[in-house]
Amino acid sequence: VDVHMLNGLLQLQASCGNFNVVLQVHEEQFKKYNLKPTPYSDRIAVQMLVKHNRISRALVLKEKIESDGRNLDILSYGTMIEYYSRRGHLGSSVMLLRECIDLHGASPPEKYLT
Repeated sequence: VDVHMLNGLLQLQASCGNFNVVLQVHEEQFKKYNLKPTPYSDRIAVQMLVKHNRISRALVLKEKIESDGRNLDILSYGTMIEYYSRRGHLGSSVMLLRECIDLHGASPPEKYLT
């Protein structure tokens, strides 16, 4: 078992909206095989949660990822920024945008900022 197989499993379960399975694979299966989730693995989980309006769970996952010494990639930040901006939560959107720029030195693609 390698990272690509686990990412495939994450994609499959995320496309079905199986929140608990995706989070279980993300948190436990990678450890079971002595692997670390990649930024892509993190993005699959974050995007699934945000797509299904589970932003609070996405933020908890973000904190866990950061506590493991990793950071979300630019596209994951973009997904959360887009979620907040489309719902009129501009303060949260700007806060995440600043955090992304501070961390990565760039903002997400324009697609996420409209």
